[in-house]
Amino acid sequence: MKARPIEDRVIILPVVMDHTHEQFYEHSKATEKPLQGIVQAVGPGKYILVGEKMILTPMDIKVGETVIYGKHVGTEIVIDGVSYIVMKLGDIYAIL
Repeated sequence: MKARPIEDRVIILPVVMDHTHEQFYEHSKATEKPLQGIVQAVGPGKYILVGEKMILTPMDIKVGETVIYGKHVGTEIVIDGVSYIVMKLGDIYAIL
């Protein structure tokens, strides 16, 4: 992956689950907008002010995990001909 997200952002490869064969397909081969994807890159976290100190809040998600996210979140980017979605950690609903 040539991109590295900043703060509390993640880069996700959208996939569609074919429940009849229990397989994942890349978004480019699907006709419906996916609501799940595989995490490709994770930012370091976000700094918050606690008292007089800035503290880095850790990311509780890892590269390779499959996640569920909302329909209208994130920004689509294309890297080497592959479409990814960049979104904030808070836009992810669940880790499968």
